[in-house]
Amino acid sequence: MRACRNRRPRSEAGFTLMELLVALTLMAMLMTAMLGGLRLGARVWEASGDRLEANDRLAAVRGFLRQRLEDASPASETDGEATSRPLFQGEPSKLRLASSMPASLGQGLFLMELSLRSHEDGDGTKDLVLRWRSWPDIVDGVEERALLDDVAGLKLGYFSRAEGERVGRWRDSWPDQRLMPELVRIDLQFPANDPRRWQPLIVSPMIDEWYDTTF
Repeated sequence: MRACRNRRPRSEAGFTLMELLVALTLMAMLMTAMLGGLRLGARVWEASGDRLEANDRLAAVRGFLRQRLEDASPASETDGEATSRPLFQGEPSKLRLASSMPASLGQGLFLMELSLRSHEDGDGTKDLVLRWRSWPDIVDGVEERALLDDVAGLKLGYFSRAEGERVGRWRDSWPDQRLMPELVRIDLQFPANDPRRWQPLIVSPMIDEWYDTTF
């Protein structure tokens, strides 16, 4: 009888070794799952941040190019034979024009060229590059800046109506024309695995007639 009175009830007994092992295993599995979720969330957050940054960069470049084309000047220059030549020269993958630049880069007109520059490592991708200098006087020399990197292709188009035509058409080039094109289209292609997307940028120069600004 005395032995029965000194024995503790089963409800007051401690955890067994097996119960502790099971509890520790469950905690380890729960912590592993939580850590995996945190890592996945961090990767999703980083990827979302990269996409937002890339989209913001595309929007900034589109706005910059739109302003340069809208402000394009119908100016001309003379060569060694005193022949007047329009500064606006359009090619399928290169555009040369005179226009303004943001105030932080200087005042007045600038002669600029938009084209692609191949990577030195030869991986097949290119950079969208803008080169510019003050015009007609060269003050600081030619400057260059990459607007976008890892570009697969650049395609330019020029819309106009020839004399007597009621309906205009897109042209691949605009060489030595005495009038500005009615519309300019800039289309960029990115590599197949690149998430960036570029909708064709179509801009109408604010001045579509040529006047005498020959230097």
